[in-house]
Formats: sequence, C-alpha cells, structure tokens
Amino acid sequence: MHVLDHPIWNALCTRHAGIAVGDALAKRYPSDLLPFADISGNEKENWDALLKLLERGDQCILIQKDPITVKVSVPATFASGLQMVAAESVQGGFHPDIVKLGSEYVPQIMELCSLTHAAPVRAGTSSIQQFWGILSEGRLIAMAGERFKQPGFSEISAVCTHPEHRGQGLARALTMHLVQQIRSQEETPYLHVYATNKAAISLYESLGFKVRMPVYSAIVG
Repeated sequence: MHVLDHPIWNALCTRHAGIAVGDALAKRYPSDLLPFADISGNEKENWDALLKLLERGDQCILIQKDPITVKVSVPATFASGLQMVAAESVQGGFHPDIVKLGSEYVPQIMELCSLTHAAPVRAGTSSIQQFWGILSEGRLIAMAGERFKQPGFSEISAVCTHPEHRGQGLARALTMHLVQQIRSQEETPYLHVYATNKAAISLYESLGFKVRMPVYSAIVG
C-alpha cells in the first residue's frame, strides 16, 4: 500500500508521530493543532477507538482512498475529491511579494481560511504547518501552506485568495512557491481538492499536477 493511500494515518505514524494522539486502532492530531484523524481498519473497534479520542462537541476529518463507512452512531458528512501529485517537470516559480508567515499572522490565517472555506486550521496549526502568503497594506490577501507529511512527500494545503483579490494569479504563484520549497527538501509535492472545485482542479492541472487517485472524506462528530 502506498503511503498516500491513507495520508493522515501514515503522517501520524511517521513524520508527525511525535504529536499523534491515539493507538494502533485510531490516531488523531491534537485538537488545538488540526481536526484530522484516521483509523487503521474499518472495524467497529476502530471507530469506537476514534470516538474515544474526540472531545465533547469536537469533530474530526478523515481522508482515505476508499469510500468511508461509519460503523458507529455518530453524525457524519461525506465528500469526494482528488489527490493530485506534482509531476517531475513541475518546478517552483518566483513572486517578489511572497513572505513566510510567522505566528503573529495566525489570526489573519484563520480569518482568511474561514472566509474562503479553505482548509480548516486551529490556533496551534502554525506550530506544525508552515504558511506562506501575500500581503496588501499589511493584510493577508492570499496564502498557502504545507500540512500532512510522509516519508518523501509533503502536502500543499490551504491555498486561498481573498475574494477581492482574485484573478491576479496569486494562488498560482503561491502554489508554485510551495512546489519550490518542497522540491528543495527533495520531497514530492501533492495536494487534495474537492471533486466539485473545477476551478482549482483546472489550475493545478495547468501547473502540471496529475491526478493520482480519487479520495473520500468524512467529517465525523
């Protein structure tokens, strides 16, 4: 099985093992860092173990290769998407206004992700996820970051642009910047995108990303 078939599980078992919460049945990121989790199998005992990791009123998100069947009585919302991997020919670009975002930008990072319905972030996310952005008069108007990491791979996530600044190629520039950063670490960039987000899929395809496989997600809790 490829490490990207279960990206969350394999990240929590390898490069993010030091912060993983859980056991051999179910693991999750700490709730103040990322709302993602996964299970090692699809038996009821796996789902029971996952529910024990959820705090009261909390939710977690799973992303897997196969359709997800929840085997416990808990609210769940499902979606489908694509996992895309950067081809060897994809190289990073240069944009003079891209800056590394420190912890002081966390409120703006959370605000922009919420406004654009981009990837979910929590207050402590920046402690494990590096973000890059473009500012206008001190305000964050576009951003992208790295999220799940497996041996030899790093995921590009939270690519988003403020609605008032779209159409300027900012998402393209940031994506290519992240490609460059990840390539410099001798890793392969990849990303996830909702199957319904045709604009984003077209953008990534135009940059040379290839669909590796369909993926399925579930918000549980």
